[in-house]
Amino acid sequence: RERATVQLVWTGQPPAIGLELPKDLGRLIKRPLGRSSVARLSVSRKGALQSVSLTDTGTLQPAFGQDAGTLIPRTNTGIDLAKLFPKLLKDARDAGRITQAGADDIAAAWKQFAALYTDALTSLQSSGYASATIVAQADAYGALLNSLIKNAIGDLNRRDICEPVLRIGTIEVLGSAPSAIVAPWHPLRLAGVAAKMRSVAGLADYLLSDVDLNFGDSRLFFSDLRDELSHPLYPEVAVGYEGSEPVLLTETSTVNDYSLVERPVRDPSEATTDVDPSEAARQIRALLERYLDLQPHERSNLSIMLYNCDAAGLPLATVSALSSVQDQEEVHCNVLVRHRDRARLSGVYTELLERSENDPDAVVVSETSRNFMSKLRIGVMLDVAGGSKSGGAREIDVAFLHDVVSRQAREQWFPVPALPDNPSLLQHVPARWSYRRVTAEDELKATSYLTCPRQPDAGWAYIDAVANVVRRQSHGPDEHYLPARQ
Repeated sequence: RERATVQLVWTGQPPAIGLELPKDLGRLIKRPLGRSSVARLSVSRKGALQSVSLTDTGTLQPAFGQDAGTLIPRTNTGIDLAKLFPKLLKDARDAGRITQAGADDIAAAWKQFAALYTDALTSLQSSGYASATIVAQADAYGALLNSLIKNAIGDLNRRDICEPVLRIGTIEVLGSAPSAIVAPWHPLRLAGVAAKMRSVAGLADYLLSDVDLNFGDSRLFFSDLRDELSHPLYPEVAVGYEGSEPVLLTETSTVNDYSLVERPVRDPSEATTDVDPSEAARQIRALLERYLDLQPHERSNLSIMLYNCDAAGLPLATVSALSSVQDQEEVHCNVLVRHRDRARLSGVYTELLERSENDPDAVVVSETSRNFMSKLRIGVMLDVAGGSKSGGAREIDVAFLHDVVSRQAREQWFPVPALPDNPSLLQHVPARWSYRRVTAEDELKATSYLTCPRQPDAGWAYIDAVANVVRRQSHGPDEHYLPARQ
């Protein structure tokens, strides 16, 4: 009898964050509700400026006398919310900011969550994500947040009581613009990973059963499955701090269930960006492959433009993604970087030169030449108002506007009605929902939600608590406020 065999190949990423998770969990079990932070390492070993990246723990300070990527300290120093929260609640009750009944309700919800959360971390280390306690503690976390929203009203209560609870499982990144890392032990992230584990286990069990399987398109099915598994599920937003001011942070990259959360809109004064360009580079390559299939005569004379690109990471990642295409076929490509801001363009060019000096074979840098050579080239030039006039000839084949829309965007909060039939944590799949807000036909603004517009009960409780803290005001129980980039 013939047996069909399938080989699964897993490639580890030693520089990426996540290898220190077992050690972090061991220390976390001793102080489950301790607060910690990590510092950004702004200069690389070669002396170049760098931004925080979850794929490279060398961008984080090796804090606590341990390896880079560790987020939990060995010592028992720092704030322990298990001891601090009851004291803060008592102070608020004694000051009259919370009624006795409200304080009792919050204390009961806190006691239940703290016990379940500690049990969930212990179960995670012993039996993995199969434990039912992992989902139960997320529901208890949502119940605690709902109790805080109902009873802890006012700016002082939000600052002293709500904000510490929202920081559980969120590690603040120091030494840069407001940012943080949502760790795998975040109460909602634990439930999200457990949901993905159950989904994969259920699919594997179904595929190995004696049921006759009929795929409409197996490639499309598993492509969608990969997208769903790469989605962080919960949470997608967090609270960060600009000084002592709470600000909204949104997920920008996720690696090994760690999520980097940053400001959803850019400060014009920021010189660097923490956006991982690899995904954008893969999309550029896929689009160019389709373009060359339709226009094969352009292979020998292909020119693409990256407009208003603020970091050398994207053109270098684009060159790296396109290099394999060029090796296989006779494709000659020129990558042109244009920008409206001379200072930003100068910074990009300086970073390109620094990176090319560190790795001379990485890219051929040219500032003025537009000739196509046998290698991929990068051209850097300032975009003038009048543009170039070449007698009607098309100079650029494909132009990519990297993050131009979001640079002009603003953070907004939109009310949505509260519905009674919310999905459960294990059934909800945010990746299947559209994040784009429906607008009128004559609307000139494009709006995208920063989190899924449909949530389970615990997810809505978390988003409501974040909205109350960031907006500094409460809203009614019959509505929710969703953050969006407009």
